Amino acid sequence: MAENSVILDSVRKMLKSGLDDDIIRSTLVDFGLGEKEIQQVLAEAKGEKPKEKPAMEKPVEKKQVQEQGALEEEPLEREQAGSENDFEGLRDSATQNVFEEHSAKIDEVSEKIDGLHERISSVIGNGSFSSEELDSKLSSLNSRLDSISADVKELKAGTNALVELLKKVLETDREVLHNLERKK
Repeated sequence: MAENSVILDSVRKMLKSGLDDDIIRSTLVDFGLGEKEIQQVLAEAKGEKPKEKPAMEKPVEKKQVQEQGALEEEPLEREQAGSENDFEGLRDSATQNVFEEHSAKIDEVSEKIDGLHERISSVIGNGSFSSEELDSKLSSLNSRLDSISADVKELKAGTNALVELLKKVLETDREVLHNLERKK
């Protein structure tokens, strides 16, 4: 993924700010990462080799991060502000990737339609089909076009839903950060 360094930097900042691994995992899942990728990013952000950690290490590590946070309160506030910008950047890049994927699919459908137009023009130009055969082929093409139109509508609805979901994820992340900031 092209935004791997942005994700890694964001996870490091979330860890420094004392966020629990579960919250970080949830955020990464919302951005479409799989469990293996999440484990790898978390391990890399913590400076470890990717492996399963004993359950007893998590509370100690969180406590150490909180103690460091108390000593470095002012730099931490700047990092939290930076992490909000990173979340926005992640959301924007994820949204951009989704739009690019959908745009590529729409372009592919458009190319197929253009190919159909060329085939229809060549068939009509040759006069090799009877009127009945042309009617049946045209009705077949119309049903295929209707199907393609429905697919495009579904893609558009999916894109809109994904954008709304990403906005809600960002807002939830902001609320979590603000709640954590208020607790300090």
